[in-house]
Amino acid sequence: MQELKPIKEGKVREIYDNGDSLIMVATDRISCFDVILHNEVTKKGSVLTQMSKFWFDMTEDILPNHMISVDVNDMPEFFQNEKYAGKSMMCKKLHMLPIECIVRGYITGSGWASYQENGTVCGIKLPEGLKEYLAIYTTEYEDTFLLEPIAQDDFQVMKKAIQGMRERSVENEIEYELKDENSGMEKRLQIVKIRKLNRKIGENLKLLYGYRCQICGQITGEKYGSHIAEAHHIDYFVNSLNNDANNQMIVCPNHHSVIHDANPIFIRKKMVYRYDNGMEEKIMVNKHLI
Repeated sequence: MQELKPIKEGKVREIYDNGDSLIMVATDRISCFDVILHNEVTKKGSVLTQMSKFWFDMTEDILPNHMISVDVNDMPEFFQNEKYAGKSMMCKKLHMLPIECIVRGYITGSGWASYQENGTVCGIKLPEGLKEYLAIYTTEYEDTFLLEPIAQDDFQVMKKAIQGMRERSVENEIEYELKDENSGMEKRLQIVKIRKLNRKIGENLKLLYGYRCQICGQITGEKYGSHIAEAHHIDYFVNSLNNDANNQMIVCPNHHSVIHDANPIFIRKKMVYRYDNGMEEKIMVNKHLI
């Protein structure tokens, strides 16, 4: 067996030349502020590689990528052992565009340093008085390049405002802009903020699934040349205030009504809804829930 040595070593990854391809290995090493620490995280390399594989597989119909295989049996004998299994990826040799993109939903890191210096992040002027780790998001008017904050105080006001409300009523206010005329101005302002963020996430998820219900796999209204889908909070928003994508799924109006009426338990490990009568319904389509 020929012993191979990496042609390049980074803080976490190692690259091996395999003739007409490259083999990229994600190690279990940890780096912090460009320093490699002495301890390691077991299986970290496998998690990084399998996450990459997941997204490359999901997006390959949108944009071709460099991945050839993550099966070490497709690689030279040197990699066919426990040390490299699960954490190695054979890749095409391509010309790299030297661009790095970091996506954050919060002000921190270099963005926070920039904001402290001149009140901007990536050249975008932000409101004064923001705090580190504050969640930010764009408005529905993306061409204005505005950012609005959802602060912890907003969630506290929202929690108080929706206390005692039914989940479906809150969802209707968020998704369909139905207004509670008895609510105060403060609550309405928070609803508007949450609605903007929710719509960003919900609309993107609807596009991801092509307006197909994750539970039954059907597109409501398809035969009429239309499509109707709704974003459902798995852990009810009135209790969790969790608006993340991993707490939302796309469902048809029928299943949305059934879920709110029967109140089944969602078993995330199995991706199954379990009803009180013992019936279980496994979601048919999943591209984002983990």
